[in-house]
Amino acid sequence: MTTCYFTFGFDHTHLINGVLYDQDCVLKVTAEDPRARMVEVFGAKWAFEYPEPPNMDHFPRGILELPPNVGPGRYDDLCTVARESAQAEGAILIILAGEKGSGFSVQGPKEVTEKLPHMLRDVAKVLETSVR
Repeated sequence: MTTCYFTFGFDHTHLINGVLYDQDCVLKVTAEDPRARMVEVFGAKWAFEYPEPPNMDHFPRGILELPPNVGPGRYDDLCTVARESAQAEGAILIILAGEKGSGFSVQGPKEVTEKLPHMLRDVAKVLETSVR
């Protein structure tokens, strides 16, 4: 197994299983082929690869470790299509009982995804009112 360290660019924000991977952290990946593992999970949306941890002055959230069970979300591809088709900065896609089961995908920079909890609470209020 090999360990490498990866960084993300300003447009490379990923929220996977409640963990935010963005330009403020370094990701430690240990795998047979760490670069291939990065591509599997994040596609081309990451910045640089290092054999050792980079200068941490630019990464206030420190080093995160990629868990072995983390992979691309079930519906990341559909969320990407929606976001790109709408030419949106961010998107959230929620699927209920789809062919891959239920799930969600969130994409966008930190300043956009930070707004989601408030927006989702508003959506929940509207839904609760409409189903009564």
